[in-house]
Amino acid sequence: MLFRSMAGEPRAVAKMASDEYRRIWSSRVDTPGDLVIASLTGDFSQQTWENVGRVLQTAAHAIQPGGAIVIDSDVAERPGPSLGRLAGMESSPEVERELMRDRFPDSWAALCLSRALANGPVYFRSQLRSEAVESLGMVALKTEEELSRLISGSRRCIVLEGAQRLLLHVP
Repeated sequence: MLFRSMAGEPRAVAKMASDEYRRIWSSRVDTPGDLVIASLTGDFSQQTWENVGRVLQTAAHAIQPGGAIVIDSDVAERPGPSLGRLAGMESSPEVERELMRDRFPDSWAALCLSRALANGPVYFRSQLRSEAVESLGMVALKTEEELSRLISGSRRCIVLEGAQRLLLHVP
């Protein structure tokens, strides 16, 4: 890992840190894909629903309307109350309004998932049971063969490594 020490007036240091983050994590996608494979990287402390929300938000910038998103993660955390609200429901403006009023740790991730599902299918590889994933409207991915079939059937596949940290620039 690369570390850089910064010192000085707090606002100046915050700006330097922000500029450095943008330099390291910025990426450009010139043409959206019909399949985006977005990995959630890091140890167990990074495998959270909040980071799933970040991954979905990043992938949304790289996907064509109606395209599929694959989240490759090791999430084992059970869905919270807001995600539970999605169980068995279709995404709608009413559901989104309810999620925006929620104040649970998973509320933002549930809102991002609702919006992603309104655009197209979301496939999710995680440590969760398939039933739990599918109850949220996603498709559980368990094998490399399933992922290979998705890739083979796509016209333009985009891979986003460490998607929870990326800052995508799309023309």
